[in-house]
Amino acid sequence: MISQKEIAQYHGQPIIKYTIENDNGVRLSALNYGCIITELITPDKDGKKENIVLGYDDFSRYLTDSPYFGAIVGRFAGRIDNATFTLDNETYSLAKNDGENSLHGGDHGFDKKIWAVTQNGNTLVFNLTSPHLEEGFPGELNIQIGYTLTNDNELKISYEATTDRKTIVNLTNHTYFNLSGTLEPVLEHELQIPADSYLPLTENLIPTGENRSVEGTAFDFRKPIKLTDALDLQDEQINTGGNGYDHPFVLNEGIIQLSEPSSRRRLEIKTDQPAVVFYAGNQLGAEGEMRGQKIQPHSGMCLETQGLPNAVNEPSFPSCELSPGDKYSSETIYRLTTY
Repeated sequence: MISQKEIAQYHGQPIIKYTIENDNGVRLSALNYGCIITELITPDKDGKKENIVLGYDDFSRYLTDSPYFGAIVGRFAGRIDNATFTLDNETYSLAKNDGENSLHGGDHGFDKKIWAVTQNGNTLVFNLTSPHLEEGFPGELNIQIGYTLTNDNELKISYEATTDRKTIVNLTNHTYFNLSGTLEPVLEHELQIPADSYLPLTENLIPTGENRSVEGTAFDFRKPIKLTDALDLQDEQINTGGNGYDHPFVLNEGIIQLSEPSSRRRLEIKTDQPAVVFYAGNQLGAEGEMRGQKIQPHSGMCLETQGLPNAVNEPSFPSCELSPGDKYSSETIYRLTTY
């Protein structure tokens, strides 16, 4: 069942909150602004239902205090070195919104757009057209995002895009998870990532181009490990990431798993994307309060399934190019369970 409610006006347009509820009482709420997921309400081991994602009740906070909470980011997720790239011998300059880099699509990326929304059963379908040279990117890009909540307690996020001229695309969802249902630091969460390697970063948080083994490092999440224990292993790259993780992991076949011991909630993530960027919420804390609780460093963590950041400038990375006649297509499935 899908319901909807106007919660605000933005530049003369209504901001609509859509809510999908499945037969088990699991509930997803999302906005037509940025496709922002504001709520994902699930039961713990005792049946207590809580919101396991970071989101505001007041829409205006997304305009002033939001490091991409719950949003779809694009046209290119992650950082592009020096906010520039060359495609077919033509150089494109982008907005520098992260030091000298372009981050998550620029100053007014997809997270700051009002999307057209249609409903199809238990699916919300979001559509957006990004004009040629918007934020500096070539090609008119037509994007369709699907949010489906199943009765198997799975949230399926689908991504599709087409272009009228050659461009680059990298889309992801930037939801911050906290399976405790609070804003307490996620340091006791246990994380498993099926990745034999990760991408070390420069001091500007751009991948160096190296594909480094996780063996014997603080980046070995092949077996479940508490975040606090992983951080205790120390690694120069932890400091590079801003006192924590903000790194791409190159995925093997398998499932990303996040578990929280007090609620015994578990999140299992399956994707067809080549990588996941694990951001441990290191820089959170300046946003103030949310739902009557103070936002702290590590109040939530992101598991952003996507292509590799800065791929357009790194020939060894899988291509992020999209040509006319081709379709960008991807799906990530989030399964909500207890244990």
